[in-house]
Amino acid sequence: MNEINTAIAAAKAAGKIVKDHFMKEHIINNKDDIGHDIVTDADFLSEKAIVSIIKENFPDHNILSEETPFDKTDSLYTWIIDPIDGTENFARSIPLVMVGIALKKGDEVVLAVCYDPIHDELFRAEKGRGAYCNNQRIHVSERDLIHANVALTVKRKYNADLFAALEEKVARLPKYLCAIHSICMVASGKNEGVIVKGLKPWDFAPALLVKEAGGQITALDGSPFSTEKDNCLVTNGKIHKELLALINKKT
Repeated sequence: MNEINTAIAAAKAAGKIVKDHFMKEHIINNKDDIGHDIVTDADFLSEKAIVSIIKENFPDHNILSEETPFDKTDSLYTWIIDPIDGTENFARSIPLVMVGIALKKGDEVVLAVCYDPIHDELFRAEKGRGAYCNNQRIHVSERDLIHANVALTVKRKYNADLFAALEEKVARLPKYLCAIHSICMVASGKNEGVIVKGLKPWDFAPALLVKEAGGQITALDGSPFSTEKDNCLVTNGKIHKELLALINKKT
């Protein structure tokens, strides 16, 4: 299989595991001291399924995954994996979970596949080839800032002044516990932006979906998007400049 078909197959295999384990009892462990960052048995099963399919087709490629460290190879390619984005939702049987897979060549993300197994929605994008949901082409919206939904996907805390400033400028500020879902909502034109801060590459590497749907991605300071940073801003493009100005004035 080529890269995109491998990613789709891996996301679907992982998604089946996630759906089969949804609304069941889970073995839950804490990854921090206060129980705000958790992992379940299904996270590891999902990760195992994804890695198995990738390694079967591309044994020399690097793997960067949320739950398990993998030895680095000399390959230019790195797969970035989130076996369950929205684990807290999953553990509480809230149907807002995604499987996220992205592939980097060097420093550039060249494909992204995100799967919502509960609602059977598969988002995919390849560099220069557009973005799709269940094989239907998707596009960002044309809404301006005052009519925009801008999601906050931040780790624990956010700047209170920024939040207050955003409240004055946008229509709604939903705060999701699933960064990848937020990104997919911008790519499909349902929301206009996502502010991602303090997260890891697997939380926002699939932001390529937004770019291929006609939107824009940068770091929060306006510099080029990179998975080496812990933040990004993804928007429909129309509100990007205004949001950057607001963010950098208040942070």
